[in-house]
Amino acid sequence: MAFWDRFTKQKKKSKRHFTGTNSGRLFNDWKASSSSPDAELVNLNIMRNRTRDLARNNPIVQRYFQILKQGVVGNQQGFKIMVHSRDSDGTLDDFANDLIEYRWYNNFCTNPEVSGRFKMLDIYNMVLEGLIRDGEVMLQLIRQPSGLKLKFLEPDYLDSRLNKDLSNNREIKMGIEVDRLTEKPLGYWLTNTPYAQSIPDTQLTNSVRIPAEDVLHIFQPQRFGQTRGYPYKLASTMTAIKWLQDFRLSELVASKAAASKMAFIRTPTGEDNIAESYLDEDGYMPAMNFEPATIDVLPHGTDIEFANWNHPNTNVESFDKAMLRTIASGLGVSYASLSNDLTQTSYSSARVGLLDERDGFKMLQTFIIEHFCKPVYKAWLEQEMTTGNINLPIDKYQKFADPCEFSARGYHSVDPLKEMQSNQLGLNNGLLTIQDVLNQSGKELSQHFSELDAQQALAEKFNIELAYEPYGTKFNQQTGEPFNEDENQEPSQENNNE
Repeated sequence: MAFWDRFTKQKKKSKRHFTGTNSGRLFNDWKASSSSPDAELVNLNIMRNRTRDLARNNPIVQRYFQILKQGVVGNQQGFKIMVHSRDSDGTLDDFANDLIEYRWYNNFCTNPEVSGRFKMLDIYNMVLEGLIRDGEVMLQLIRQPSGLKLKFLEPDYLDSRLNKDLSNNREIKMGIEVDRLTEKPLGYWLTNTPYAQSIPDTQLTNSVRIPAEDVLHIFQPQRFGQTRGYPYKLASTMTAIKWLQDFRLSELVASKAAASKMAFIRTPTGEDNIAESYLDEDGYMPAMNFEPATIDVLPHGTDIEFANWNHPNTNVESFDKAMLRTIASGLGVSYASLSNDLTQTSYSSARVGLLDERDGFKMLQTFIIEHFCKPVYKAWLEQEMTTGNINLPIDKYQKFADPCEFSARGYHSVDPLKEMQSNQLGLNNGLLTIQDVLNQSGKELSQHFSELDAQQALAEKFNIELAYEPYGTKFNQQTGEPFNEDENQEPSQENNNE
């Protein structure tokens, strides 16, 4: 290039790429590589051990699990079953439906697990927490003459290091035997040393194969072809959670030291300048205790200096809140819920955060229903009908297995008046059914009608007239207040004269 060409304005070439793919000096520390879904899980055991440690010892994670259990499972029956099998003429088979629901609640839900220690509500909570904490949940289906039982297997029983090619287009990937073409699970290989991940591969004990139809392996995949689950919500936030925990501990220790009011005694030339009368038997100056509202005399030739720790730090609260907002965003809950801090929360912001939370809860509810409740119900029903515990023909199994629904807990309305008005309009215009409205509170239609019937009977017993209408209270569209039928009547002559 000639000397004068260096000063000639060069036209920049246009580039077609994403700015996120730049490789300049500002992006040199961004190292990202291409890998398969399973290759990303090479440190799955380390990740799981750390999330379990946070679940045991970190109050933020403890609070997060509490929010999930309250919002997804609730404190009632968890997930309620509704069987809607029909006869050939289209009418509901009430006898069979009631029989199945009775056996489900009174036999299976009271004792669903092999150890006999847990109820079905406990199982729902453990499935939810295991899904979030460990990233996956495993249950073995134990078929007995008395009925189906569930046996929990921690995912550690699946050795992620067990990878092997088998015959007949089969292979073992991270402890799971799959069809090489379809990726369909065929069996699960369980190790006898589930928690000894430090054992060399050459010293691993033989694993036991369990057919896939006897195992429920539940996880939320983030990529196609993913064999194992991982705690993806905590994976993206665990570093921030741990650092915030360490930061809080450091500030607490520093504030405790500052509260101690440590002081130092100084002398111009050392201890020789202190009067001997102030020294102890060994020739050392004794420790001095400074009590509030007291006046003391320092030894001759000494001066006192108090340590200045500058704690508690005035910026701790703002930094703590900023970190918690980031963590709450990654976990999918509101800052107000995670922190229990409502000091700067308005009604509108709380409502938006609550509705967003509930959408996340509903997604988890749907996942648990589809991947846990329904498969367990179908396996249980098949075992009940096979053993004769439920006296229904086994050839009609699909009739009773398919038309089954589970409803999750409902939620209290953020604005009850507006919601009732909206439901009223939907019912009156045929856009909603009564069941649609009841789904908001987690109730089932037959249960609702049964409660209304019992309420009416009890009211008649005590000679009480109930003041409600079939779809609830009517509201005045203009005022939003309960509608009074007398408002449309002409005032009486007596009232006019007044």
